[in-house]
Amino acid sequence: MFKSFRLSLVFLLLLPLGNTATAGKVKRAFDALSVYNYFKAKDLFEKKWENNKAASSFGLSIIFGRNDNPFYNLDSAHLFITLAASNFSTIDEKGKLKIKTFGVDSTTIENWKDTIDVKSFQHALKVNSVEGYENYMLAYFDSDCRDKAEELRDRLVYYSVSNTSGSGAFLSFVKNYPNSHLKSEAVIMYQRLLFEELVAKDDLVAYRNFIKQHPGHPNKLAIEDSVYVKSLKNRSIQEYRNFIEQNPTNQNVVKAWRSIYKLYTANYSAKTIQNFKENFPDYPFQSELQNDFNLANEIFLPFKKDGLWGFMNESGAIKIAAKYDFVDSFSEGLALAGIKGKFGYINKLGDSVVAFEFDEAYSFKNGIAIVSKHQYFGIIDRTSKSVVPFKYDFIESFYYGIALAALESGYGYISSAGKELTSFDYFYATDFSQGHALVTMGGKMAVLDTSFQEIIPFRYTRLTLPEDSIIIAKGDSLCGLLKLNGDTIMDFKYQRIDDFSSGLALIQKGDKYGYINKKGKISIPIVYTYSSPASIWGKFDKGFAKFQRNGKFGVINTKGQEVSPSIFENLKDYNFENLFPVKKQELWGFANSDLQLKIKYIYRAAEIFRSGSAIVKNDIAFGLINESAKWLIQPKYESIRRISDSMFVVKKGGWGLLNEKEEIILPLKYEDIQIFIGGLLKLSSGKEAIYFRMLDKQFIVPKQIPDDL
Repeated sequence: MFKSFRLSLVFLLLLPLGNTATAGKVKRAFDALSVYNYFKAKDLFEKKWENNKAASSFGLSIIFGRNDNPFYNLDSAHLFITLAASNFSTIDEKGKLKIKTFGVDSTTIENWKDTIDVKSFQHALKVNSVEGYENYMLAYFDSDCRDKAEELRDRLVYYSVSNTSGSGAFLSFVKNYPNSHLKSEAVIMYQRLLFEELVAKDDLVAYRNFIKQHPGHPNKLAIEDSVYVKSLKNRSIQEYRNFIEQNPTNQNVVKAWRSIYKLYTANYSAKTIQNFKENFPDYPFQSELQNDFNLANEIFLPFKKDGLWGFMNESGAIKIAAKYDFVDSFSEGLALAGIKGKFGYINKLGDSVVAFEFDEAYSFKNGIAIVSKHQYFGIIDRTSKSVVPFKYDFIESFYYGIALAALESGYGYISSAGKELTSFDYFYATDFSQGHALVTMGGKMAVLDTSFQEIIPFRYTRLTLPEDSIIIAKGDSLCGLLKLNGDTIMDFKYQRIDDFSSGLALIQKGDKYGYINKKGKISIPIVYTYSSPASIWGKFDKGFAKFQRNGKFGVINTKGQEVSPSIFENLKDYNFENLFPVKKQELWGFANSDLQLKIKYIYRAAEIFRSGSAIVKNDIAFGLINESAKWLIQPKYESIRRISDSMFVVKKGGWGLLNEKEEIILPLKYEDIQIFIGGLLKLSSGKEAIYFRMLDKQFIVPKQIPDDL
């Protein structure tokens, strides 16, 4: 069906475009449509289609898109609204004014197209099949819902694949759906099952294949290493100390001393290093200890030279030579670094503290780091000890000692000491935030506290994390508000409740919407016509929200007062202090809070005024204007980013830095310019990366790198 639909669409789009018909020729069709005489309206629209393709296509799309007549067919509605948009764009302004008398303009066409897209997507949701989602993706290729359809299609396919027992099904999924958001998970499952299949053979060939694919298995420990390991059941500071005293000639004494130091100085602060020096006067590396103390508060900046990374200080003195494929900033005295696809950790002396043996790794925090090896995640401490075993599909960041993790069986939670705090059978779960997390099981959601008690039980199909002790909940079909103790604040009688913003949340009831406050009381009456895009542009921001009436946008405040009537094709960032962008006839201008047009509709893109200037785009390029619409920065740049009231990162071939007088601060030759810590800009150019200090406009470069980089 969709194949023939696409061919019909292509054929119709290739037909020669006729002249715009006069209003009288299609008036009877719209009159018939207005009184729901669909048979007459359809017949008239089809007869006049060649003479007025935009208006007739729009009318036919309305007929096919309404479910109160025998012609209801969303695919046909989509076809004709597409034709309406295509033909409307070719009509001159005089023609557009003529058909506007029928209510046909770019806004109504776009809004109806969005409505058809959403209706068709809702139908695909009801069918909930791979074929249905793929048909939607094919026919509605420009719909905002297409990505969601693709995601749902992938989930259905992946669920089917998950019920198989072999690695081949997951490999097929990866090949057939290379852009899927589930690709990484499928790759992990493929590799895990492949490993299990190889090991299950329990023969020499299988093990050789596995070693080739997963090199780096540890060798057997030497005798002294065995003694060392057996002496350290918990790898505590006291166990390391006992080992040194009981085995003074063991080759691992040096390793034990360094482990004591790493554990004691987990946060690597100057104060902690000083305390260690006082508590362990027999530490054999006193000169290193003094160096670490001196380095603890020195800032190290990553730099790039000839494609490799190293570290320098704020004076440009090289502290660690550029020899790494990747480095991250120092955290707790250690920096994550990468060489030949493997990750490890170095200290400020450039020493390798944790071996380069991990496939993925994250910076140390609170003395531990999340790392992966052979496709499984675990956690290590500064001594490389495995605090959490390498068996998880992923581990998220810790929240007061609790982290979300996943096994093949599902989601669950672990402690920073490696204890599994819950079973791993949740279908879905979130990180903890402000003491609470969401979990899903059996199609129902619950809210947990940090003791894993069900604050809100598995009773609802949708829940939000508490905000001011308020939870938005959805039963089987309707939404309401709950307290943290489960009591109902507001009855379940709305089709939709969005997140709170500026103390208000959008609610939908039938085909209308309004707003409630956090007490569950209606703050703004339910009088506005609801469409799915309203959940996006209808959200309050800084005390204001847009509304739409008769295809035009206006603005209401949190009291429900219409501070701007619905007179704009679009607008954004309404406020009382600065000029804000407004749109008319597909062009942007600027108005003040009294809705006086201060700058004409002449721009293709526009941002709000800040400190007396605004970034805009004309037909050619981006520039900067003042409130008199005079160019401060001429429109000749591919992109402009504001980084302060008077400084702008711009792109024209390469990236550079200008002030509001268009004076060049940094030449336009860099591949990238990013804001770094401490008022620094990080400048990337080819295989090099240096810094620029905004305060005194000075470069920070490794002394071996020429200043004219």
